[in-house]
Formats: sequence, structure tokens, C-alpha cells
Amino acid sequence: MRPRFLETSFAALCLGLLLATAARGDTGSPWEAHPQMGRCFADAPAFIRAAFGEAGLEDENIRSRPAKPLKDGSVWVIDYTPGTNYQWHLLQPGEGGQVCLTLFVPAAAQVELSQKGREWTAKAKTQASPGLPAKQVEFKRPAGQGRFSAVACQEIDYTKSQAGSRRKVDCATVFD
Repeated sequence: MRPRFLETSFAALCLGLLLATAARGDTGSPWEAHPQMGRCFADAPAFIRAAFGEAGLEDENIRSRPAKPLKDGSVWVIDYTPGTNYQWHLLQPGEGGQVCLTLFVPAAAQVELSQKGREWTAKAKTQASPGLPAKQVEFKRPAGQGRFSAVACQEIDYTKSQAGSRRKVDCATVFD
């Protein structure tokens, strides 16, 4: 039996993503629906102010940290609101010393970054709720591109084994 609050939280997340997508007229992936996607800011606090309002700067659940292992000045802004998978925003250096939103992950327990040459990869994974599969999305940002794109999505079912059985899913509907 699943706790009611998990179902409610998941439904609220899906509704929020749907509304954000509809508001932009965007029929693509939920990570491309962020209203700040592709915009550049003077620094992480300026992004927080634009994305979360002035109160976001004082919110203990919204924090920024270096985006390790990248050593180019990239910064994560993460919304750690309890009871949800976290929202991850990757700000990467742009022109004139600004930082630009290049990746938005609407729901992930963890995101791992790597860089090979001039191509970046991010792997995001949700925490599985009881009776529901975890989701994993792999993003790539080739050299010269201003944002990440999802290239592979999977559901991982841990009900039958600790290793989990993986099933490919459509990236446009991975959070449905």
C-alpha cells in the first residue's frame, strides 16, 4: 500500500509540469519548459531571484553549490524542499562572466555530471516510491549547444531485484 502523500506529491509534480509546459506553448520535454531556460544571469543569486522570487534568496531549501566535477565555474541551484524529488538547475558560464541555465531537471534525487572533451553529460535519477519505478534520464550537451537535451530515458523497477529491471521509455513522457 502506497502512502497517500506520495501519490499526491507525484500528482502535484505532474500537474505543475503540465501547466508549465502549457503556459509556454511548449509540447516538448518538461526540462525544456523552465521559463528561465537558456537565459543568462549575473550570478546564481540573480537566477534564484528570477526563478523563485526575492524570497528564494532566504529560503533554506534553495541552495547553490559548485557543479563538481566540472571546473569551469558551473553552479548547481537545487530546491531541496522536503517530501519531493529535488529540482536541479545547472548554471554554466556564458559570455561576459554571466551564468546561463543550460539544464533543468524537474525531479531527481541525484544528478551526476561528467565532461568528455567539450561535451557534457548529466545522468538524473529519481528516488523510487513504493510500488513505482525509479526514472533515469541521460542528457547531453555537445560543444556549441546552449542547453542539454535528453538522449535516453529509462524506468527502473526494483520490486523484483535490487539491481532493478530497466525499460526504455519515451523521454517526452518519462514523468507522466
